[in-house]
Amino acid sequence: MPGFNIESNNPDSPNAILDFFTTYQWTIDKLGPTEVDSKGIKIHARELTLPSIDFEEETVRGASVIYKFPKAVTHSDIVIVFYDVVGVFEALLEWRKKIWENDATGIRPANEFMDTCSFTAHSSKEGTSYTVTAFNTWPKSLSHNPMSYENSDFKVINLTLPTSHIQIDFA
Repeated sequence: MPGFNIESNNPDSPNAILDFFTTYQWTIDKLGPTEVDSKGIKIHARELTLPSIDFEEETVRGASVIYKFPKAVTHSDIVIVFYDVVGVFEALLEWRKKIWENDATGIRPANEFMDTCSFTAHSSKEGTSYTVTAFNTWPKSLSHNPMSYENSDFKVINLTLPTSHIQIDFA
């Protein structure tokens, strides 16, 4: 890598013990109420962006110093792009209907549609996979590739999931 020199041929070098992740892939285990893995289906995410964890800041003014403290934790949205498997898009549409179906029903209470989602990262290194579980998620944005006269190979789904917090479990 340019500007990144790792001397690994010297056994006394501290960098000689570094082992980098070179390839990995994400599988989608659970999307809200749909247990994807229980149907014997493995959905591999083409792209998966985990949320960044940020802190809102509170400042307190002292005599001549301003102190800064973490006030609240916020998580950005999870963004997933994956190839559709028969039945998954329909299940996501049903999940979306739990939020809002028409103007007569309006937006439903959060406990009726918020759910958990989980994803597993599989690495090229043995025994280094981990599972991310996102809590209080809901389909904020759900779309698929645009229709055209051209023949497309795969139907791609784009899904954005807000989350209140995540948990990471290492294998």
